[in-house]
Amino acid sequence: MEETTESTTGYSHEPVENSGTCTVNIESDQCTANAEEEETAPADVSSYDWLSIVDMLGLQKHPAELVPGDVVGKELPLLEMWECFYTTYSRSVGFGIRIHTTSSNESRGVWRREWVCPRQGFRRENFLSPADRKRRPRDCTRCGCTACLHVLKSMSGTSWKVQRFDTNHNHAGGFERLGFTRKDAYNKAATMHRAETVETDSEGLLGYLASKIDSTDPTLYAKYTIDEEDRLCHIFWSDSGCQRDYMCFFDVLAFDTTYRSNAFNKPLVMFVGMNNHFRTCVFGFALLLNEKIESYKWVLETFLDCMHRRQPAVVVTDGDAAMKAAIILCFPDSTHRLCGWHLSTNATSNIKSPDFTKAFRKLLYSHYNVPQWYERWDALLDKFELHDNAWAATTYEQRLHWAETFLKTHFFGGMSTTQRCESINSYIKRFLNCKIPLRDFIRHVDIAQRNIRESERHDDFISYYTEPAYPTDATLIGYLRQYGAACTRQVFHMVKLEVDLESRYNIVGREAEGTSNIFKLRKFSHQGSEYTVTHSMVDNHLQCSCRQFESDGIPCRHIFAVMKNLDLQHVPPTLIKRRFIVRVKEGVTDFVVPPSYQDVPQVVEMSRFGTLNILATHMNSLAAKLDSSYNIAKDKMRELILQFQLALEEQQDPASSDIPNERSSTPRRLVRDPVIVRTKGCRDSDFSKPGVQRQVGNKCGRCGVRGHYRTTCRAPIEQDSQATTQGYETASHTYATPSTSGNNQPFPGSI
Repeated sequence: MEETTESTTGYSHEPVENSGTCTVNIESDQCTANAEEEETAPADVSSYDWLSIVDMLGLQKHPAELVPGDVVGKELPLLEMWECFYTTYSRSVGFGIRIHTTSSNESRGVWRREWVCPRQGFRRENFLSPADRKRRPRDCTRCGCTACLHVLKSMSGTSWKVQRFDTNHNHAGGFERLGFTRKDAYNKAATMHRAETVETDSEGLLGYLASKIDSTDPTLYAKYTIDEEDRLCHIFWSDSGCQRDYMCFFDVLAFDTTYRSNAFNKPLVMFVGMNNHFRTCVFGFALLLNEKIESYKWVLETFLDCMHRRQPAVVVTDGDAAMKAAIILCFPDSTHRLCGWHLSTNATSNIKSPDFTKAFRKLLYSHYNVPQWYERWDALLDKFELHDNAWAATTYEQRLHWAETFLKTHFFGGMSTTQRCESINSYIKRFLNCKIPLRDFIRHVDIAQRNIRESERHDDFISYYTEPAYPTDATLIGYLRQYGAACTRQVFHMVKLEVDLESRYNIVGREAEGTSNIFKLRKFSHQGSEYTVTHSMVDNHLQCSCRQFESDGIPCRHIFAVMKNLDLQHVPPTLIKRRFIVRVKEGVTDFVVPPSYQDVPQVVEMSRFGTLNILATHMNSLAAKLDSSYNIAKDKMRELILQFQLALEEQQDPASSDIPNERSSTPRRLVRDPVIVRTKGCRDSDFSKPGVQRQVGNKCGRCGVRGHYRTTCRAPIEQDSQATTQGYETASHTYATPSTSGNNQPFPGSI
């Protein structure tokens, strides 16, 4: 009797070096009874070495260069050897494997096994929309990939022979191949950190940014200021990833200040937004001297310089007076929205009535029309007798900045509060504390930023290489498929929710007006509010009176109900926002040079570098999928490299004067550590009174005197400091603004 089993669980791994020992973690528990009797103690696959296996097979190629003809017909004495071979091969090309089928019988035991790509086959339709399903089906990972390794046991039972070896994957893959473990990286980083010697903590921070510019991120932008005593005041930085995110998602910006993140009590400002997965993304960081209007004005102007003077469409803040004044000066064309959570909290603290807070929140978030809103506001004042209340009067004057009724025509993507700022502040502070020096602070912020981007890469992978589980019984499945193919997975699920609810609404009226049709809708069995949907016969665009699409970017259920009534077979392109498509960043390739720096060769060169880097990454991801395209790309790149090298050699003239390296030709003054200032987030226990030395038991490592730390040595405690602007454009290694004292100092790190 012969049995064949199919396993849907397999083993996952990360790629390693292509030589050495192979380790496999088998998770499949589906096997026949006879196979279990024969293999009660599975062999240790890790004991088989890749090099010894390829020597037995007579292979001289790199694993990634193998073709079916190199392996088909080859024999090995043990099944585990083939398992080790295929596992190591799959790691080298960046794909996982799983056991697909195992055949066995009573006389021979296991005599056939097939390993396949995890994306082999397709999901059965009965698993997509079963009648008794209570949970949303998981995303489909199968795409019909044919890559596999099929081996058979010889009749004598002494060897296993390859019957089929398919190397063609119909999807993308590949991971970074590391030749070291995570612990090795930590140990190396700790060794390098202990070996560092810097004269001041500020020099350590600036040196870290300079090293990133010179080595890993030439388009990183940073700028700082110093005071009259050469102490660090403000500093702003934004790497190439932050700048690229802002180019794609600049329509909504939120920023807030967090405290107690470093040893100098400097407020940390983070500029955040929302990406195409509805996740928080960071556009830049800043450490400020204080929280005055001048400080916020400096950081906003610097942010604009970094982002090529492109103002955000909407700015969300907590209502801080200094922030508001700076926004009016620096972002005159942006819509300023006040945080709804802070307003609700202020309402509770000023009026002290739960009923008032509940009614106020309705005015804050509900989609009333303008006359309805004014009517309800007057009724609220009458009910609680607040006509003479100062807080109510001030809040009413700011209604255009917080009431959904007046803001629903602007896109916010659901950002009605600074919750994203608060959550990212909370996450970042896991890596920080009030005693961390600046040189460690910048490293920890980078680690947190990498973790945030890792989550985004995971979302990208899900949206790129899987497809949603479409319900087979859905009436508007065509709309769902269009959104599933174009938009990210989170957007798809939000659209699906609206599609599922469209059947609850009936069209109660229709009339023509010029080139438009106007539909009236009402919820079934509800005689309340009506919704108006306007359909343009020119471009099929639809607009609803609830303005959900304009505000959140997701078409509402009312629009889908009208689309079904009109029998539209496809979603109009105007109802798919570009910021939510899967590959929105692939269209961002040009780093625009600010007009003030178009005559600076270094800035132009670094901008070109950023553009070419994005294009090359996209090309590499496509070329690596096929052997033919890989070889073509490799040969063409070698030709271009040689061509460009010859062109540069021809243009170089020893007699001509190249642009001098200002950083190496001009001596730079030492940037001293900043002063410690009192902030809103500073506790009395953390801050000494002016003229009183901080009493701590530690001894200063610089002067040997007890009572302060090395980082605070000779740092007078002041409430404010006059700062002069001194910075640099990191993309060009030039200075953005000269110091008022006339001493243009180079940025450290590449001297």
